[in-house]
Formats: sequence, structure tokens, C-alpha cells
Amino acid sequence: MQWTTYLTLFLMIAAGSLFIGWDDMQFYNSIKPPVAAFETELPISYEAPYQDALTVRGAAPFSVYDGEREAVLIPRAAYEISGLFIGRNTNFGIRKFNGIFDRISPVDIGIAWGRNADKEFIAKNYSIAMEKDFTDGGRFLYIDSKRGNPEDVYKLEYSNTHVIPADKNILNALMNAQIYDEIQMTGMLVDVEFNGKLIAETSLSRYDEGDGACEIMYVSEVLINNKIYR
Repeated sequence: MQWTTYLTLFLMIAAGSLFIGWDDMQFYNSIKPPVAAFETELPISYEAPYQDALTVRGAAPFSVYDGEREAVLIPRAAYEISGLFIGRNTNFGIRKFNGIFDRISPVDIGIAWGRNADKEFIAKNYSIAMEKDFTDGGRFLYIDSKRGNPEDVYKLEYSNTHVIPADKNILNALMNAQIYDEIQMTGMLVDVEFNGKLIAETSLSRYDEGDGACEIMYVSEVLINNKIYR
């Protein structure tokens, strides 16, 4: 190739990166979010997530918007998850070209609890990756063993949560969380409808695996270390 061709390719890649970065910057406003309160009853629980369908039985569906379109959330269970923050994924491509679900749920949060809620254990034994599969649209968290799959039972003590933030402050709080922060998210597990069709269905079990095992959570409050955001 001639140098002009290389220069053209470089400029195209740079422009594309800038475009994607600007798009993300407009949405993922990473300013420090205001703190609503400080928690005094620490530490955060490392027990399994709390789920109670009774508290939302009969709760009415409600709408959320991606800026242009309306999606409807169907409450399935009250839900609270706490433990160690182990990963975050916002790599869903250029947001303005995404589907409705990626737009209303712009971040995945990985949390470990129980015996996995030990940062030295996690760092020593596992490598963690979170990504979107652009072939089928799936959003996944992978924990791979560094030591021949030690303590395999622990695989049930972490989750990948697709978060629908109640507002921008909740999103900003999650975008500012650091790996191995103590974190607690409070809200509801929901299914998602668009144009009268079910487009995303939450898991209601901590024991399922693979595609469809992720929780879809409408998050109304976040506790990070001792700071509460709502």
C-alpha cells in the first residue's frame, strides 16, 4: 500500500474511535455522583442475593425510555444483591445504533458473594472477563480458573447483572465503582417488553448457567463501600 492509503486507514480508525468515544461520553457521564447518605451499619452482607416475589405481586408494569422509544418493564421480584464488585461491561458498540435493550440497560455489573467474596481468593484463582457477543447479542461474564478449576462449587456464587438504572445518578455511581469495592444494589428483577413483545426475560434463579441465566435488574439504590446513591 502507498503511504496515503495507510494514512487514510489511520484517519478512518481514529475518527471511528473518536465517534464511539464521544457517543459513550455523552451517555456515560462519569462525573462523581452526589452521595445521598452514608451507611453506618457495615460491612455489606456477603450472603446470597435476597429475592422476594411477594413484595411485587400485582405491581403494575411501568415504562422507561431510551431517549426516543418506550420499553415496558414487568416486575418479577424484589431483589437485593451484595458482595464484591468484580467487573463491569459497557462494550455494546456505538450506543445510538444499539437495540432498545442495550440502550435502557447500558451496563453489566459482576458481583461475587459468599466464599467468592474474597479479593485475594478471586485474584489468585480466577481471571475475569465481561463482554458482548456481537453475533447473537448476548452479554456474558466469564470466570476462568488459573489453577485447574479449584473449588468448582464456587461457580454458583457470582452473577452478571444487566442493570437498568433508575436514573443517571445510579448509572454514574456504577460507572465510578472500582474493582473489589464492596457493593450492594437494591431494586427489582424485571422482564422487558417492546412494541407489545417480550424481548428480554430475567433469570429468577442463582443456580442456572449459560445463556438466559443473567438477572435483569431495575436498580433504584446503590451502596458502594459506605456511600449510598439513589
